Amino acid sequence: MPDDTDPETMRMWIEMWRRASPQRRLALGRAQSRWCVRVGKEAIRRNRAGLNEAEVGVEFVRLHYGEELAAGVAERLGVVGRG
Repeated sequence: MPDDTDPETMRMWIEMWRRASPQRRLALGRAQSRWCVRVGKEAIRRNRAGLNEAEVGVEFVRLHYGEELAAGVAERLGVVGRG
């Protein structure tokens, strides 16, 4: 359990997930994933202001999935690295 979460709040969160239908769980998971990607890309934009959107995407891949995959994504998108 995360240290920064009240135990009762965490219990309620877990119970909500347990009661949710598979479709609802999928929707919640996808929403959380989109939020994480958005926040990650916002951080990259803030720290690397000169990057265009494709470069931000490649940097996101590099940070989260590694150099090899990022190089492949950059090549496919035609992005010349500034990293």
